[in-house]
Amino acid sequence: MRAGESILIVDPNAATRARLQRLLADRGYTVLQVDSFDAALTALDRDAWSFVIAAWALGERSGLELVQAFQALAPESVVIIAGDGGQETALAALRGGAADYLPMPIDATELAAALERAARIHALATQLAQARAAQASIAQCAGLAAQSRLAATLAHEINNPLTPIIGMAEILLEELPPGHPSRTCATAISAAAWRISNVVRSLSDFAQTDYPRHTPLDLGALIRDTLLLTEHHLREQAIGIQVALPTDSLFVMGDAARLKQALLALLDNARDAMPNGGMLSIGLRAANTGDEQLCPCVAANEQAFITISDTGCGIAAQHLRSVFEPFYSTKQQRVGVGMGLAVANSILQEHAGAITVTSVDGQGSTFRIVLPCKHPASDDG
Repeated sequence: MRAGESILIVDPNAATRARLQRLLADRGYTVLQVDSFDAALTALDRDAWSFVIAAWALGERSGLELVQAFQALAPESVVIIAGDGGQETALAALRGGAADYLPMPIDATELAAALERAARIHALATQLAQARAAQASIAQCAGLAAQSRLAATLAHEINNPLTPIIGMAEILLEELPPGHPSRTCATAISAAAWRISNVVRSLSDFAQTDYPRHTPLDLGALIRDTLLLTEHHLREQAIGIQVALPTDSLFVMGDAARLKQALLALLDNARDAMPNGGMLSIGLRAANTGDEQLCPCVAANEQAFITISDTGCGIAAQHLRSVFEPFYSTKQQRVGVGMGLAVANSILQEHAGAITVTSVDGQGSTFRIVLPCKHPASDDG
């Protein structure tokens, strides 16, 4: 039996779900089957899943969108895509972040092999998650620093030869016409290289060796994209959403993935504060005359403000000064390790920003983010 190993099947085809259910139950897995993207997010909200087997096509959504959702909301889950599109589809799935690809109809032997590979990836992801949690609490520990340096060295040494392998395989795929006898080999090489790339990325994330990828980001678009990841959960919990974004874009130089992670942590915190429903308000504005200079690297009029307010349980005054500390939580029933607000604070500091909170116990909280920004050209004229 595979105690503790749970699999979520996401496929609109009832016959496919039933076949997978039989194959997996025979191997001792705990299995739940759902038929849509939204149902998968609901299942994720209720339980943790070791593995997910998702169809390439999910009605109006896609398996790749589900991969991205799980990467954001449950990175410890390993997602396998199943489809009947051939090698090109398999390569697209792996490029999109899937851990593996299963051709349809699913063969029992291939399924077993894919799950064995997935189990190894899940074990690595679990170990890295545990190491990251330890790193947050004992960041100055020499032993952990040595592990980080080792992970960075491994990632570097693997990535050096891997980059030209991926590049050459992509060139071959562009130059070889469909049906060419060598195209199968080129596709297999590219798929295997992308699998290795995903492992290297995990090592780099642990070591934190990659500099943030700062590019110009539209803050309004970033807020909308982040809301898409959690809007389903908010509405399911009877939480209304109010969004106030300016007509003109406000731009910040930042790492999109890291800033989304910070915003998602704040949205999840607001949701947890309203278990019986309520109202979530999100606002974005440029600096006004008289605003305090909170970003030391820019003038007061070169700041953007994001506010996230909830009508939840609020935070008692004696706890306000500690809410951004690692592992600190005022929640009676904890989910996770109390790192969400600490991580958000750290990410905003990386971007030369800041975060503050005001709250009334029993009435709700407001988190205010400030980031250095560039105003749209129309403001100048």
